[in-house]
Amino acid sequence: MLKKYVYLIMKTFLGLIKKKSPSITTNAQFMNATKIQKVTLVRIKSLPEVTLGDLFVDDKLVAKTLENPWKNNQNQISCIPLGEYKCVKDDTGKFRYWRLLDVPNRSLIEIHNGNYEKDTKGCILIGNKHTEIKYGWKVEKSLATLEKLKLVLDDEFIIEIK
Repeated sequence: MLKKYVYLIMKTFLGLIKKKSPSITTNAQFMNATKIQKVTLVRIKSLPEVTLGDLFVDDKLVAKTLENPWKNNQNQISCIPLGEYKCVKDDTGKFRYWRLLDVPNRSLIEIHNGNYEKDTKGCILIGNKHTEIKYGWKVEKSLATLEKLKLVLDDEFIIEIK
């Protein structure tokens, strides 16, 4: 019995037994990981009224973003500067999802649901699609996208905005 057990351990260690990996990574699996989750917001279009972007988690596109346009980092009317920021689960803010910390000269910057530029107030809105409308742009299915993000984002992560 002991020989069989040692044999199975050695086969597993040497990679001879291939385990099927799950197709969907759950939040619990991310939470047990030792590395910091890689989250990247790539701004793809900067317009006078909005900034549009793509949000990636571990190099997989998971959402579209909508932010205010760049207005010299002014509070509640500008998107935040490019850079890396620590994000934490936020149980105290207006929307209670994720808050970006240490944004220069800014506070209360969150990633949350919302559809239109008027909903951003300097925060990052998420949705599944950008849509041009009569008076600008919006993101679609924001609440559904938020629920999806809750399943894949850690309580704490670093976001790179570029």
